[in-house]
Amino acid sequence: MGAVGDGERIVDIDIAEPGKGAALHSHSTVEVFIAMSGRWAVYWGEDGENEIELGKWDVVSVPPGVMRGFRNVGDAPAHL
Repeated sequence: MGAVGDGERIVDIDIAEPGKGAALHSHSTVEVFIAMSGRWAVYWGEDGENEIELGKWDVVSVPPGVMRGFRNVGDAPAHL
């Protein structure tokens, strides 16, 4: 799906197949991840060395400038 924002805040809904997501990247803003379905791994750090698994409605935020990524670790397409 697409992202909408005003330069300071962005709202984005991602749908990913199992094993898919976004590679390590950074933003100049806080990024808040909310698992709307399925199971997701959110990872962060220079090499993605930190990781947490999110289930439905779990939430985690990553500070500005921190490398982060995510992937669907479930067995079906899911929304984040």
